[in-house]
Amino acid sequence: IKYLLKSQSLMMGGGSYDRITSYAFTLMVMFYFQTLELAILPPIAQILNLKDPDLEQSINGWIFSFFPEKLNLPGNNMDLEKLLTGFFEFYSTFYYEFIICPFFGTELTRDTFRDKKFSGIDTRLELTYPK
Repeated sequence: IKYLLKSQSLMMGGGSYDRITSYAFTLMVMFYFQTLELAILPPIAQILNLKDPDLEQSINGWIFSFFPEKLNLPGNNMDLEKLLTGFFEFYSTFYYEFIICPFFGTELTRDTFRDKKFSGIDTRLELTYPK
């Protein structure tokens, strides 16, 4: 997908601000993988719950030790063509009044995101980003 976006001059580069950034593209792919019927990637909040207490290590507060064996994701056997067409179908029908949130694996309203009204979603994020 990234190659396709670059070849069509849709990927940001050279100081252009009317194109998608690699970071935004990565978030879009992550979110799409989280929303599949048989998810390929769990929400980031779930991954953070899998940290290894014996190996808990961080760099500047970023935890990087996890138990990937505990993910228990169902097998997804979609081929590349289905994933690719599904990605474009998903974002062609996405309601852009919402914001994608790979941390929770769900959409957030702009008000929730702006006002940081995360109660009922995940209290750990409230502790990290107090109102």
